[in-house]
Amino acid sequence: FNHSNNTTIFVGSLSDYVVIYELWSCFREIIYVRILIGKGCGFVQFVYRSVAEIAMNQMQGQVIGNSRVCLLWRKSKNNLGVRTPYRPALRPPQITS
Repeated sequence: FNHSNNTTIFVGSLSDYVVIYELWSCFREIIYVRILIGKGCGFVQFVYRSVAEIAMNQMQGQVIGNSRVCLLWRKSKNNLGVRTPYRPALRPPQITS
């Protein structure tokens, strides 16, 4: 999440039918805003990481619509939907003499 190329912020706890583009446009250099209707969340992607960091700091906990939003860095595309299966550690072989 701290990768310098990650410029996408996950916006959680959104009310349905809220328009957030205008709220984020003051930070400039937005690539896209995507709202997942019915999921209560969305994404805002910026051109520059530095602008995304400023936006993250200033918008965290703000009330948008009827909800106080929670902001997180978007997971890298390499980690989306990929889970490492649990494998218990193997015990070292017992040496008997």
